Amino acid sequence: MSEQHGSPESSGVLFPSQPMVTFGGGGSVGGAVNRAEMELIDCEVEGTLPRDLDGAFYRVGPDAQYPKQPQHMRDIMFDGEGHASMFRFKDGHVDFRSRWVRTQRWKAQRAARRSLFGMYRNPFTDDASVKGLSRGTANTQVFFHHGKLMAFKEDSPPVVLDPTTLETVNDYYTFGGALEGETFTAHPKIDSDTGELIGFGYEAKGLGTTDVEILSLDKNGKRTWHTWMKVPYAGMIHDFAVTQSHVAFLVVPLAVDPLPVVVEFRRRAQQPVVQLVALFLELRDFGSGPGRRLGFRRIVWMRRCVVRFVLHAKITGSKDTQRAKAQKIRKEQRINRRQRAKIKEKR
Repeated sequence: MSEQHGSPESSGVLFPSQPMVTFGGGGSVGGAVNRAEMELIDCEVEGTLPRDLDGAFYRVGPDAQYPKQPQHMRDIMFDGEGHASMFRFKDGHVDFRSRWVRTQRWKAQRAARRSLFGMYRNPFTDDASVKGLSRGTANTQVFFHHGKLMAFKEDSPPVVLDPTTLETVNDYYTFGGALEGETFTAHPKIDSDTGELIGFGYEAKGLGTTDVEILSLDKNGKRTWHTWMKVPYAGMIHDFAVTQSHVAFLVVPLAVDPLPVVVEFRRRAQQPVVQLVALFLELRDFGSGPGRRLGFRRIVWMRRCVVRFVLHAKITGSKDTQRAKAQKIRKEQRINRRQRAKIKEKR
């Protein structure tokens, strides 16, 4: 008996049996997919929960909605649809709820009862019926800001969820038009002083473009700062780093190959050279109030850093620590200049 993998002629759903090497391989029996929305009152707890613990813990991850077509069955698991879950803590109890993130993609496949999107981030392999729909899966990160719970995937704008029910509120959220491009990072940052959210989108003007959009939003979701820049090639920029005076991007050499883009779209590793893009901002760019200066001072490129692949940036040090380090460096520079001047006088 042959396996039916969610084809139009299939009367049911059966994921491939090979775990790890196929999309959803092993199915629900092997623990590769969940596909079930749940609500559980009073989870089992080992130990004792503090009775004054009152809040929610959110998470999201990829969950295959349907098996891929046979020609796409070796796609990576990260192309699964976003499935959000919440643990709600109150009065020493914890309840659990999970819901699919109802993206445009999810709703289209739900209506068709089969997979309609091809290989990961490859629109040229999609079913013709979904042309023009967002391919975003909202499966990477959940973030709460300006009163909204948002689910992110870096190739599309975020999706807004109800923080109490996890039901989808907006399947293509652009922060009220503040986001002009087609993409937004799954790893925005929050300024601990102002409450601003800083984010960016790469390939922001379409697939394979070298345009990067950078913006910040205040704690009410209003855009406070915005700019565009170009990178040398359309490489993956999964995460970034933010300090009081800098925004730094690592342009990973996992780039769009323009030659077979129509026939067989793929991303290939470039030479093992990563280009670090450091975007220098005025210190008060991330401040608030009248008289604030917008715009960046300059872009500094660091080339020939031999790093093959980096996904996440680690941000350490408080503002005071950064200032102390900067003051120490300036002090050492002044001392060095005086010492060099004394040496020249003796000569």
